[in-house]
Amino acid sequence: MANWEVENRKFTVKQPIEVVLTNDEAQHLTFLFKSEVNSMGRIAAGIIILDLANCNFEHINIF
Repeated sequence: MANWEVENRKFTVKQPIEVVLTNDEAQHLTFLFKSEVNSMGRIAAGIIILDLANCNFEHINIF
């Protein structure tokens, strides 16, 4: 993991939401975010593989 120079992080957005994080919390959230992105990539790859397999088998008539 990366070394942090600042003890707390403060983020603000257009809505009235404010968050203060410690280093451990920020690193944990970063890990969770990366895991979610990796999961979305695997799900998308699976959908593409299933779609390609469906296209390959559409022209085969079993009955």
